[in-house]
Amino acid sequence: MNVLQDLIKNLLGEPPPPPVEDEEFNRLEFYKENYYKELERRNSLTSEVALQGTVMIALISGIFWLLQSFATSMPYSAELFKLSVFIELMLITCTGDHLFDSYYKFSKKGRPSAFLPKLEDIDKYYDECKGKADQPAFEGYLKRTFIRLSDTQFINNNDKTVGLTRASKWMTRSFGCAGVVVFIFFINFAANPYYIDYQKKLKHERSKRTTKSSTLRKPASATSDRTPGDSIDREK
Repeated sequence: MNVLQDLIKNLLGEPPPPPVEDEEFNRLEFYKENYYKELERRNSLTSEVALQGTVMIALISGIFWLLQSFATSMPYSAELFKLSVFIELMLITCTGDHLFDSYYKFSKKGRPSAFLPKLEDIDKYYDECKGKADQPAFEGYLKRTFIRLSDTQFINNNDKTVGLTRASKWMTRSFGCAGVVVFIFFINFAANPYYIDYQKKLKHERSKRTTKSSTLRKPASATSDRTPGDSIDREK
């Protein structure tokens, strides 16, 4: 339809509409927007570190509560439970190591800061450029600043993401092992009373057998072979 209208306009001698020129790409706005997106990403990663840290502390507290509440009379039950708790604590330790590395780079004593300079310094440089009527120099300064800070924050965020990904893998494994710990705890909690009753019955039956056996083995009382006249004769 538009092609037909243009053809009719050309036949009537109407000039074609001027072409729509694309807006000039604003590099400064693009760099600034990218920088603030990296800051938002940084805040999101920090929140995720705090969330995983809270879950890890809750997991440790739950494991120690189960360890203190565990009581059993069944053989090898305590050893099996303690072994599963030990494995769980090792997995939690690996999780915490990667989680702390994501929060703070211990090997490099932290990460380089990536924040804008003080507004006082920016305004001072703006006045210098304004006095020289060199506005492009100030815009170039802002572009270089946003590029440098965005790249630094990008590297920091990627490094944090690697640490968080590894921490998530180990936390998933620790949750699996925690499930085993809880399973052993509740199986022992349910079976231990029956085992105690069984041991009491077994002990009672053994004591009854011991009493009956001792009764059957009791020696007969000694009978005297003397006659009543023997003592009289001896006295005589």
